[in-house]
Amino acid sequence: MANYKKKHKRKKRKNKIPNKIWELWLTFAALAACFVVSTFGGQWIIPTWDELYKWAGIAGSQPPVVAPAEGETRVHFIDVGQGDSVLLEQNGHFALIDAGTNACETELLQYLKSVGAHRLDLVVMTHPHSDHIGSMDAVMENIDVEQLWIPDFSKSKEPTNRTYQRIMDAADSMGTWVSAPEMGETLQLGTGLITLVSDGVARDALPSDAGSGYNDLSLCVRFDAGSFSFLDTGDGEKAAEKKLLADGQPLRATVFKAGHHGSYTSNSKELMMAVRPEIVVISCGLGNEYGHPHKEAMESFEACGADIYRTDMQGTVVVAASESGEVTVYTNK
Repeated sequence: MANYKKKHKRKKRKNKIPNKIWELWLTFAALAACFVVSTFGGQWIIPTWDELYKWAGIAGSQPPVVAPAEGETRVHFIDVGQGDSVLLEQNGHFALIDAGTNACETELLQYLKSVGAHRLDLVVMTHPHSDHIGSMDAVMENIDVEQLWIPDFSKSKEPTNRTYQRIMDAADSMGTWVSAPEMGETLQLGTGLITLVSDGVARDALPSDAGSGYNDLSLCVRFDAGSFSFLDTGDGEKAAEKKLLADGQPLRATVFKAGHHGSYTSNSKELMMAVRPEIVVISCGLGNEYGHPHKEAMESFEACGADIYRTDMQGTVVVAASESGEVTVYTNK
C-alpha cells in the first residue's frame, strides 16, 4: 500500500509577543490561586483542595495503585480532614485505629472497601472525641468487625453523647466483642502483632464530647511485623507521654503518628528521642482552626531526623514495608 503525506502550506509567521504576555499572566494567576487555596482554604468562601477535588470528580483519599506484595505490611493514614483514622494491613488482615469525623463517613467507607478491608479483626477507639470516633458506628454497621477496644472509663467518666452511644448500639446489634484492654494485651494481625503499650492516665473528663481529659485517656497502640514497627499514641498529652515513658514498654518505631494532630501539648522531645522514628505522619485538616501542626512539635520531629508527611498537604499517606524491611511511602496529592 502506498504511503501518502499530507502537505501543509507554510503560514506567514505572526508576532507572538502578545500571546507570550497572556501566557505569563495566566501562569501568574494560576500560581496565585494555588497559593490562596493552600494558605486560606476552608476560611471564608475559599474552598479547600479536597473540596476542589470533589467538585472536579476526583476523590480526596485514593489508595495507591500498586497492590501490596506478598507479605507486605501497610499503614494507611487516611485523609479525614481534622481527625484521625489509621488502617493497619498485613497479609490480608486489617485493623482500624479511630474513624475520623462524622462528615468523612462516605469517603472512609469507600476507602476501606477499595483496599479490600471488608472485615476488620480489630477497631481501636483511642479516646471518645468526635474527630476520632465520628464515623465509627457507620464502619461497624457496614463492615464486619470482630473486636472493639475502648478506653478504661473507670479512670474517667463514660461518655453520654449520641456519637458514643451509636457506636455502643452498633457493636451490640452487630455482635462485636467490646473490651477495655489491659496494658500489654496483644492481638495477632496476619503475621504482625498489635500491642497495647499504654492504657492512659486517670483524668477527670466531662461526660460530653468536649471533655479535654479524654486526651490523656488515649489507648497507645504499637504494631510490629518483622523489622517494621508503628506507634500510635492517639491524642495523649504530656501526662500520657510521661506514663508511656515510665512504663518501660518498647517504643522505638519505624513510623510514628504525630500525637494530637501535631500539637505542642504532645510530641515531647523526650518521647521522640525514645521512639526515634524514621517517618512521622501528621493527620490534620488543611487550614484547621487549631493551627496544627504546631512549631514545637515540628521541631521535635526534626530533632530526631524523621521524614515528615502531612495529610493536610499530601492527602492520604500509605507507608508500605516489605518483608526485607524496605519502606516505600505513597501519597495521593
